[in-house]
Amino acid sequence: MTEIMGGTQLVKDIFPGSEDSYPSDLTEVNGIVYFVAHNGLWKSDGTEAGTVEVESIYPEAESYLASNLINVNGTLYFIARSYNPYDPDGYWSNGDVGLWKSDGTQAGTIPLVEYFWYERFDVNYEFENLTSVDDTLFYTLYEEGNYGLWKSDGTVEGTNPLLGEADGYSYFDMLTNVNGTLYFRVDFSGFGIKLWKSDGTEEGTVLVKDIYPNQPSNYQLNLTDFNGILYFTIDDKENGGIELWKSDGTTAGTVNVKDIYSGASDERYEIKNFANVGDNLLFTIQDDNGGIELWKSDGTETGTVLVKDIYAGQNSDSSGYENFIDVDGDLYFIINDFQNSDNELWKSDGTQVGTVLIKEFENDAEIDNLINLNGNLYFTAWDSTNGKELWKSDGTQAGTVLVADINPGESSSDISNIVNVNGTLYFGANDGTHGFELWKSDGVPIGNENELYVGDGGDNFYSAGAGNDTLKGKGGNDTLLGNKGKDILDGNNGKDILKGGAGKDILLGGKNKDILFGGSKNDNLIGDEGNDKLTGNGGEDILTGANPTVGIPGAGEKDILIGGAAKDIYILGNSKSVFYKSEGVNDYALIKDFSQTDNDQLQLFGSESDYLLSNASDYLNKSGLAIVGEATGDLIGVIQGEINNLNLSSNSFIYVN
Repeated sequence: MTEIMGGTQLVKDIFPGSEDSYPSDLTEVNGIVYFVAHNGLWKSDGTEAGTVEVESIYPEAESYLASNLINVNGTLYFIARSYNPYDPDGYWSNGDVGLWKSDGTQAGTIPLVEYFWYERFDVNYEFENLTSVDDTLFYTLYEEGNYGLWKSDGTVEGTNPLLGEADGYSYFDMLTNVNGTLYFRVDFSGFGIKLWKSDGTEEGTVLVKDIYPNQPSNYQLNLTDFNGILYFTIDDKENGGIELWKSDGTTAGTVNVKDIYSGASDERYEIKNFANVGDNLLFTIQDDNGGIELWKSDGTETGTVLVKDIYAGQNSDSSGYENFIDVDGDLYFIINDFQNSDNELWKSDGTQVGTVLIKEFENDAEIDNLINLNGNLYFTAWDSTNGKELWKSDGTQAGTVLVADINPGESSSDISNIVNVNGTLYFGANDGTHGFELWKSDGVPIGNENELYVGDGGDNFYSAGAGNDTLKGKGGNDTLLGNKGKDILDGNNGKDILKGGAGKDILLGGKNKDILFGGSKNDNLIGDEGNDKLTGNGGEDILTGANPTVGIPGAGEKDILIGGAAKDIYILGNSKSVFYKSEGVNDYALIKDFSQTDNDQLQLFGSESDYLLSNASDYLNKSGLAIVGEATGDLIGVIQGEINNLNLSSNSFIYVN
């Protein structure tokens, strides 16, 4: 059996078999991912054993649904709703609904405010727009036909309304945290939609500025935080056009940034897709002619300019921009180029020359779920070969690759709800076998994973990818191929073949007769016990035929050491003892390609006075020089290759003790 760690893998089959648990609302809190599965609240530390249901919120109800999970400064808040059949006709007509919080324990999962709803009698309550501002949760509540703005500090006593319909307000939305202040839109009955702010108190919940007091139909859109200042758009119905504004929360500090298209009145004219990237706010403008273009602003009139006319002359029916995201100072976004029937991944550094196409996808690619992981963009996309799966991009065409084909072949895994938890992506996916369950990925593409392969005692063949992998053979006659990356190959028992590949590898032969190939980099080869053959190939390698941790390293062994090109070090002893020191010629290391030109060296225990150099033919039917113990006459090693004028006091020997 092969155990694979790292890469992309199923966390837990919550409902064993093909049944779906439908993980959704994935939310990180203190390094733990919380999510909804089969309507219940769950949490996971990334292990199967650590993936558990937090609590059955309403154990006496027929069913319940948790939703709207949000992290408020290290505390999880969510909405829970129970369902009970009300009459013989089977209506799901009543139950409890409330705002809850949880610390991940059963005792710490409690309601803050609850109501009883009746579907049959139109008595309903809806919690929406949950928004975190420092230690305070703000939300809106629809309560039997009335809308209200609420806040909670995590206590029952501190969960209270701030504004409601009784005060003359119809509804509240677009709640936005800007540097610790909540901004939002208010529909003030008879006076249109206005911009408000709140510090969490009734006294501090106020109108920011009545920008056009004589225009009840003006409205703000796309509220966003840019470097601690609120930016928003407003429709000047009287003068025409939607314009870019900013506010520091004061009347005087709420101003028009730039009248971009003065007098424009076409209803197609629109500013949207705000993204905070470095020192600029990037966004798109759909102008009066229907063309959509990329703009930026530094908050000044002169600094609000067109970045690039990507598709000059195309109207709104030809291209659409979406999914703006900042990845370490670069804007990534999607263009649906309907004219050319493809979906395109772009990036921009805010300059014309730095706004470039990365990769074209097929027309039905449905590129979404964009997220930043360790400075790379991850996203989901569909193609006709792999279906809809997980991809990554480093901003280049060559570096935009499939991460994993979770549901092999043309079928899609339908990945959704991706969240980054301490450098690991968690999401829901369907591999075609286990149903739609919780998965995780370290983001390393197929063939590049840092993997752990563990044999089952039989004769195993493991070929790792390009990552930094660990391959362990166990008791059979195993073949371990490291390929690219910095790999650790451990043959364990059995007659094994270990090939490190192109990376800087560590090869451990284990017991019995093993063959080790280091590859092209600087490798560390250890034959361990048994008659081993170690070949460093290219690179500056360290070759140790014996196991240096046993009582008499190399006892009874005949190891072959071949360093290959570049400077190699052959270990025939350590600071504790010399290796191969049983009397006679029953054990030794045969060094077949020693090169003084490459500055190869041999390491021995003690000092040069402990050894002699003699003709190998005096001991074996071999040419070369023999390294012999001066006191015992025991054969330690045989040096073949370039050995002109070699002596024990030269730089070719290293002595340790």
